[in-house]
Amino acid sequence: MKKYFFSITCLLMVLCFASIATAEPVDIASESVNVDHAHSRAEFTGAVVLIQGDFTLKCDRLEAWYVKGDLDHAEAFGHVTFHRKDINGASKRASFQKQTGILILFEQATVRSPEGTVSGEKITHNIQTETTHVKKTADGRVHVTIDADKTEALKKK
Repeated sequence: MKKYFFSITCLLMVLCFASIATAEPVDIASESVNVDHAHSRAEFTGAVVLIQGDFTLKCDRLEAWYVKGDLDHAEAFGHVTFHRKDINGASKRASFQKQTGILILFEQATVRSPEGTVSGEKITHNIQTETTHVKKTADGRVHVTIDADKTEALKKK
């Protein structure tokens, strides 16, 4: 049961954050933006809010690098939160590499879904291999809370 919940939670986390790499229009609001065209880089600072469809990412600073106009990788810093449908996540920093499909939430990383919560100091998920690693928190433990009723309902679908 734990493996099933953990896979679902991490997959949903990735779908939430990685949606910034899809073709759907992206709206980004911030206090300032600096674009370095020569290096294909944009930096948004000050109460950044990124909305794409039903996905919302908030942070203090967002950096994005592009290759031939497509997102290559992105880094979110400071008070990082994301929300998509009934999935919520938070950390102090997040990183997404489109080519490798690696999403990392750093420092006090937590992901909540109706099925439960997973938290650790660092959550790393590989979209391609569908593997996830959670590094222990300051108390030396990884924390997973599972709502058994929700997990059983998902198995039946």
